[in-house]
Amino acid sequence: MSSTDVRESVDELVVASWNVQDNGRDAAPGIRKASQVLAGLGVHVVFRQELTDAARNGGRALYAEAEEIGGLSAFMAEAKKDRSSHPPGIMFHPGLFTMVARTDQDMPWKPICGVQVRLRGCPKPLTLASAHLTHYSPALREMEAARLTVFAERNSVLMGLDANSYPHRVQDETTASIDWDTVEDATHIQHRTVEIDGRRVPHTQRPAGSSPAVSGPCSPTWATTREPGCDSPAPWSPPRA
Repeated sequence: MSSTDVRESVDELVVASWNVQDNGRDAAPGIRKASQVLAGLGVHVVFRQELTDAARNGGRALYAEAEEIGGLSAFMAEAKKDRSSHPPGIMFHPGLFTMVARTDQDMPWKPICGVQVRLRGCPKPLTLASAHLTHYSPALREMEAARLTVFAERNSVLMGLDANSYPHRVQDETTASIDWDTVEDATHIQHRTVEIDGRRVPHTQRPAGSSPAVSGPCSPTWATTREPGCDSPAPWSPPRA
């Protein structure tokens, strides 16, 4: 089937976002089964998180997975020394999209994988972005989320991510919200909550009139007042190895 035939035969775009813990190193058969499920769905775009070690041996694991899912083109961000070893990636159907440019963004813990494409026959580019927000810091997640908005400054954007956050639209959930006063894992509490009015609440919750602190000397909480010098986010510089 030609590229034109593929484009004209698609009425809707099938997109998946998939975080495979440690890239399935402890559950290889299950991961292959999951790839087969995605293949059965006929996905056109896959946003992947935790492509651990997928760049080794010339990227064989990355390309093998993309081929099994459906002959997709595959890209992944570069894992940096002394940071997370679980970078995100993107796969897309080469019969539907043509490649324009790589638009990866470096971040303090995990990079953002960005790819600019064009739907075949369409002049306007589309940016695809795959991200995995930092698991241990509400402050860094705020900065990473803000950085993702840059992709939409000049182009349309489609993104998939693991936000490492609990839902903020609790009315849409089928299970009750967590009562953080009953959680015994102090580390998890620190990773996923902030303190508001003396209580620990999910970091996605904010009081009226608040603004987020995102980096530098600012407190990593939602606050109605800002510390001196925190009217604007402090510029971030990558850690030195």
